[in-house]
Amino acid sequence: MCQKKFNVDLQVYFNGVIIGPHCMILAKKGEEIQQQLYDKMMEKVHEPHLRAAMKKYKEQMVSIYKVWYELCKTMMSTKEQDDAAIQRFEDNIKELRRLVHNLVVEDPPLPGDNNPLKLPTKLKWFTLLSDILLNTLKLWKCLGDVAEESIESFHPD
Repeated sequence: MCQKKFNVDLQVYFNGVIIGPHCMILAKKGEEIQQQLYDKMMEKVHEPHLRAAMKKYKEQMVSIYKVWYELCKTMMSTKEQDDAAIQRFEDNIKELRRLVHNLVVEDPPLPGDNNPLKLPTKLKWFTLLSDILLNTLKLWKCLGDVAEESIESFHPD
């Protein structure tokens, strides 16, 4: 898969999730990865409605990856965050919520009964999309030192 080309590994022992620095690589290279996936799919798919859906999915995912990358930079930073950085983090979490909801519920690439997408149900996603990390950041002014190990502990053993 093209993710390997970008050094993003699915962790078999964690049910195929992407963890730690691989999340950051995926977020940073998300646009390139999505473009390569899209190009490969376009070689095989010829139905116009499916091609349009794949293009829409790619565009929506690129937007998600861009916001995710900004969040990852804060989550992995061990530096104290100032009020402006904390506000950006809060704004980015709100934007990520909006983008994910839009992708899955409001404007999915394949609407109606054809929509295979579901809202994230992993505990790590809940922690991010709720205000848990934001409140931790506001309290401690940092997530990298305080929360990275805690965040990783949300993966199943």
